[in-house]
Amino acid sequence: MVMSALNTNYDIEIEVLSPLHIGTNQEKNWLRGIDFIRYKGDIFILDKEKVFGNLDEQSQAKYLSLISAAKLMELEQFISEQIDPESYHKTVYGYSGKPPSNEIKTLIRGGDGKPYIPGSSIKGAIASAVFNFLFGKYHQRLKRGDDLNDSFLGSFSHSLFRYIRPYDATCDQTELCNVELFNLFNNGRQWESGYKKDFDILTIENFSPKAKGNFRLSLADGLGRFLMMKRGPRALPRYYDDIFLQGNTIEFLFELINAYTREHIRREIEFFDEFPQEEDIDLIIENLEKWQEMTRQGKQSCILRMAGGIGFHAITGDWRYQDHVEPVYHPDQRNLIFSDRTRKKEPTRYKSRKVVRANAEVMGFVKLSV
Repeated sequence: MVMSALNTNYDIEIEVLSPLHIGTNQEKNWLRGIDFIRYKGDIFILDKEKVFGNLDEQSQAKYLSLISAAKLMELEQFISEQIDPESYHKTVYGYSGKPPSNEIKTLIRGGDGKPYIPGSSIKGAIASAVFNFLFGKYHQRLKRGDDLNDSFLGSFSHSLFRYIRPYDATCDQTELCNVELFNLFNNGRQWESGYKKDFDILTIENFSPKAKGNFRLSLADGLGRFLMMKRGPRALPRYYDDIFLQGNTIEFLFELINAYTREHIRREIEFFDEFPQEEDIDLIIENLEKWQEMTRQGKQSCILRMAGGIGFHAITGDWRYQDHVEPVYHPDQRNLIFSDRTRKKEPTRYKSRKVVRANAEVMGFVKLSV
């Protein structure tokens, strides 16, 4: 911990508990035959310039024609026959299970080409927990037409999160995995669970479970005290006191996050327990219970859910429903989405989950430690 007149800076370790994916622009994803091939069971990320430069003129023409025709499977076979992948790759990923899709969704990368966890992603996840805390405490103050985010976290220029700043986290332990869509189906009598058969398996690059990184978390508690003294309470966001004047700020923030995550996991366990037909439900619940227990390990660490594949409830701060089963039976009339089944817009049931089926893990759980 480093203190200054305006900020208290903490060195935070982030440990990945379940597959963590923070994506990038679609054009940066890896395509079969162009960016990667499967060779001897593994995935080779190719050095494209080196591969193209090794081909003779005739092979280059065929290479480009296959790309233009989007014949990616043929392109992969063609490249495998033309080069030795072990001499023309940048990275090799061990891989098992179902064949990867034609596209691998990659992690966001910095200018040095290395993946990282953006501070903005960490900040958004912390904001969801803080929003949930403040909503639970003060929702009765809301008036019709109020903007929820502005009401509790403040407007952009007067935001509570101008005083909470996580920086980017370094982390270089990555892997590839397949994500499948756990979903609910109505058999005419009741809802039951299963994996969606017509869902294209997503192959993603993710930060590996047990991977660790570090980042700086800056809390501008000194700035808040200065503004309070010079300009009075109106200079600060409405609920500044609820976060920054509760004793040790970092410990209070971690306790708040743990309470939020513990309740979120309880609701997820209840959801999976309500629809037990899929065979790996017990393993999914076992993993959730393990992470839930970690929320009770003290004030120096917290369990947070963040980034891609975490679903509606986690993204929105989990304030809309008392449990995650309710919207299955009483769908959200405020959010209409197009239904492939009826070919029209219907209210949303929030009944699907993205699962790394090989490990029976839902996505996005991390542990933060001072």
